[in-house]
Amino acid sequence: MARSFVVKEWLCHDLRGENGPPAQEQAFRFLEALKKNCDRIVVLEGSPWMHKAYELRGHSSRPLRDLSRYLHLVILRDPGKCQRLQPEDLVGLPAPLEQSVPSDDRYLFELYLASGAACLITSDVR
Repeated sequence: MARSFVVKEWLCHDLRGENGPPAQEQAFRFLEALKKNCDRIVVLEGSPWMHKAYELRGHSSRPLRDLSRYLHLVILRDPGKCQRLQPEDLVGLPAPLEQSVPSDDRYLFELYLASGAACLITSDVR
C-alpha cells in the first residue's frame, strides 16, 4: 500500500551536498527507495521546500545536475511519486500545535495534516 511522506528541506540541502558526500548519497538513496516503492512525497506549491528544489536546477556541477534531474524528472513530475497541494488546501493547526511548532515549519505540519500523510520526516531536534 502506498504511503505519503512530508519531507522537510533537509532533503534539498543534502542533495546539494551541504552536509557532505555521505549525506548527499543517503539523500539520493532515499529518492531511489521512493521510486522503487509505492510511496510518494507531498509538496506544497510555492513553499520554501519547492523553492529549494527549483534552486537545485541552477547548479553547474555534473553530479548536482544529475541529482536535480532525478528529483525533478523521476519524483516531482510523477503524480504517483509526488502529491502537490496548493496553499488553499492547507488546514490550520490545532491550538496546542500552533503554539509549539516553529513558524518556519508551520507549513510542513499543515501540509501533513491536509494530505493525510503517513509521516513527516525531519532532521530537526527541536
